Amino acid sequence: QEQNSYAGKTNKLLGKKAKKICVAYEGMDRFFAKDKIVFTGNPVRKDLMNLSTKRAEAAQHFALDLKKKTVLVMGGSLGARTINECMANHKTLIDQHPDIQWIWQYGKQGQSKYNQQDYIHGQNVRAMAFIERTDLAYAIADVILCRAGALTISEILITEKPVILVPSPTVAEDHQTHNAAALCDRGAAWLIKDVGAIQLAMPMVIKLVNDEEVQQSMKEAQRKLAKPQAAAAIVDEILNLIPISA
Repeated sequence: QEQNSYAGKTNKLLGKKAKKICVAYEGMDRFFAKDKIVFTGNPVRKDLMNLSTKRAEAAQHFALDLKKKTVLVMGGSLGARTINECMANHKTLIDQHPDIQWIWQYGKQGQSKYNQQDYIHGQNVRAMAFIERTDLAYAIADVILCRAGALTISEILITEKPVILVPSPTVAEDHQTHNAAALCDRGAAWLIKDVGAIQLAMPMVIKLVNDEEVQQSMKEAQRKLAKPQAAAAIVDEILNLIPISA
């Protein structure tokens, strides 16, 4: 199974002998034999399904206001320096928009810096190193700012959340940029390069929060790309390859 839109070196080698190759993006015949490819998507957690029923619970869990728009900012378990600096460097912009509230997950690497009071930004920001109930964070989010890892993107497609992706510039073969571009090209996301994100991302987040037409367009594009039954589809392909004993 290849999770990214740009195949890794190991999977390119293994794919030559594999009977079936499960992928999560179209156009993977650039890397693998076309007759072996099955477009299954990437498996995601079941608790991300039917999130509309969890909004009230999410508001209570994070102590947020259901009447306000919510932005989820996350950089993974370790955190992402660029995304954290987007939040840390734009206190004035955040204060200028009291109608928007924020969940900011700054990660393990940001614990020593961003848990200080100077970075909490007041009443409308919930800052934390980790999010234990990610399903609730997705449930209440109206817009997301995050990296472009394969599984994160698969979760966003399933949850249908308008998103601005800032691909990590340090991953192998720049696969996060390819992941993000695959969505952006289909209108399912906005993409900002890491090098300019600290200056550009937050104003773009505000713009997206206030543009419900673009949000709806993104959701419709995401719905077409989502594969909610990915795990079952992959298992079916495995079972089909197992000989049935007499």
